[in-house]
Amino acid sequence: MSSKTNSRYHKLLIFIGLFIGILLLMFAFLQIAYRPTADKDRVTNETDIKVMVRTADESRSAIIKTYELDKFSKLSKSRKLNILSSTCGKVEGDVPYVSLKNKDDSYIKISFQDKKFKKKSPDIDSITLYTAAGMPVNPKKRQDIGVLYDYDHKTEELSMYLSEFIPADKLVFSDSYSNSADDTSSKSSDDSDSEEDDIWFCIFEIKYSIGSKKYVTYTASSVGE
Repeated sequence: MSSKTNSRYHKLLIFIGLFIGILLLMFAFLQIAYRPTADKDRVTNETDIKVMVRTADESRSAIIKTYELDKFSKLSKSRKLNILSSTCGKVEGDVPYVSLKNKDDSYIKISFQDKKFKKKSPDIDSITLYTAAGMPVNPKKRQDIGVLYDYDHKTEELSMYLSEFIPADKLVFSDSYSNSADDTSSKSSDDSDSEEDDIWFCIFEIKYSIGSKKYVTYTASSVGE
């Protein structure tokens, strides 16, 4: 075999090796990008307070991010937006699903503990709702929707029943939305902005105080009828 033939053969092997390597890297990237958030990454806590979230849907645990308010306030706008978006997970079904059909099952309950697992009763300063119509998540602050909540000092739980304040006619996954799809498609392009008001994900920003410290917690659920 001539040296020229050997050189071509060597180049071919290098090309095949590079091609296989690129395919493996692409496969690994897709595996990471399109799988649910790992358990170890579902809770981000940079404080001395532990926050727990429960819903009627126990098939998936909530993604919870908690910060000291003053430190969070110093983050860049893009970083804050990324934190809000990440609470909805990486893929469909990555966060708890809340159905609005039955009020009793439409709850999100939140409790607070210190590092010694002792329950804490915070003073709730505000709860703000952000929604997103789908993935990729683009959170929109809903100043038109007031969040109804109650804090039970006996159970030391913050409760929100989403069926009490989430408008069913804005849900992406609802019978009313499906029935009106034809009418919606016939509207002018000026009405396309209203799609930003459609709701697939609810992201909750909870600001509260425990003692002299102020905190902010973000968590989210998908919603539907």
